[in-house]
Amino acid sequence: MNCEKAKKISLVDYLYSLNIKPKRKVAGGYLYLSPLRIEHDPSFKVDAVKNVYFDHGGDKIRNGGTIIDFGIAYHHCGISDFLHMLDQYVSSHPVPMDIRIEPQLDPQSEIEKKITVVSFGQIESPALIRYLKFRKIPYELAQRFYCEVKYELYKKLYYALGFKNDKGGYELRNPGFKGSASPKAPTFIDRGFDEVEVFEGSMSFSSFLVVYGNWEELESNFLILNSLSFFEKVRPLLEKHRWINLHLDRDKAGMKRTLKAFGYSPKYRNVSVHYWCYNDWNDFLTKKCTQKRRRIQKQFLRSKTKRKSLSFISTGFFLLKKKRNVLAPVPILKDENFNPNRSFF
Repeated sequence: MNCEKAKKISLVDYLYSLNIKPKRKVAGGYLYLSPLRIEHDPSFKVDAVKNVYFDHGGDKIRNGGTIIDFGIAYHHCGISDFLHMLDQYVSSHPVPMDIRIEPQLDPQSEIEKKITVVSFGQIESPALIRYLKFRKIPYELAQRFYCEVKYELYKKLYYALGFKNDKGGYELRNPGFKGSASPKAPTFIDRGFDEVEVFEGSMSFSSFLVVYGNWEELESNFLILNSLSFFEKVRPLLEKHRWINLHLDRDKAGMKRTLKAFGYSPKYRNVSVHYWCYNDWNDFLTKKCTQKRRRIQKQFLRSKTKRKSLSFISTGFFLLKKKRNVLAPVPILKDENFNPNRSFF
């Protein structure tokens, strides 16, 4: 892959493969919530004709460009690394590159209905192993929870990392595709404890295990929702536990669900405070997270006594804290030693 070939790849299609979907269609393209920063009103425009983007609310120096400019900014990598990622994207993209996806007309659910699992086994594909390295998930850990799934879509054969759910379906991930093979369901890992860690997706779950370190010593069960829509269905299972630790995404839907859970029972606790300026554990692990922060984070998480001394309240839930010129919501902790003006790290 070289720069000229890369610039011919549809930015609209590439964003869609990252599960970044437009809020509305405008003249000549689409308008998105910026994937490069936190915002509530869409100001990230993609010109589908010129195949470039404009981030009207972003940095005045770097507020637009080609798919290469976007990839470098989004993945925090160099040109050569991103071109290598595009090679993997083209080879594993589930739709032929000459077919333009209209995201609003071809939803993810319609694609997933057409997926047929052909086989599964040990992870051996070099492209998937490189993808794990990019996501900072050790190969040995991935072998415990993922498998390599070969699946058929549009009469073509593809492969992806497969994370099995409780009904025998798979959550599928590769550099160019994020979807699932039916039936779709949560994944419950019962280790026989009275505490449970709850995650939205498998990448956040496996990243948490990396950050935690000796996770086998953690006295908790694990429940991976695989979709936030399953939360109400798994509540009876969750509430059998003494403590329910929520590691949900720090987007609007995840924060809303976390806040709502506080009204169900005092058992629910918000763990996302530990990655408050990132979207999830994988975002924390891969983007601008210094070794010092990781070391402090591990020490904090390993302190079970300290973790259990934190009690979250549902009233006055958000503070606005400025960091990197972004206002981010921070849960208020009901803790006598808590200082809202102090960084969590």
